[in-house]
Amino acid sequence: MRTTPMPAALDLAELDLTELEDARVKYDQALADQAMAESEQGIKLAALEQIVGPLVLPALPVLPEQFTLPDLHGDTLEQWLRQAEVSSPLILAAQRALDAADKEVSKQRAGHEPTVDLVASYGKFVQGAGLSGG
Repeated sequence: MRTTPMPAALDLAELDLTELEDARVKYDQALADQAMAESEQGIKLAALEQIVGPLVLPALPVLPEQFTLPDLHGDTLEQWLRQAEVSSPLILAAQRALDAADKEVSKQRAGHEPTVDLVASYGKFVQGAGLSGG
């Protein structure tokens, strides 16, 4: 059953009264869930303080007043991608893992080829000089 649409219902789509009420109920439920989670967090922090003593939570880092953001409008997508490839820790780690895997494959391939062992020894035997009857 379609009811009369509410005026200016989100300006993007036309919603009927039932859909709008459903959205409001879900929003209110999300707010209630958030309040319950914050309350539960407070209770658990209080219990933790009783066990370990007062908690000293670190302050969030703050940028200095003189900090200026670099101009990003002149950069193109290709420049961003090139910079990500050069400086991304994940990409660098993946590249190092690929290099290590390549070396391991080369090592395993070399294990199936014939090998040559070279063994050498050097010794000096000196027999003592003396008179012995015979």
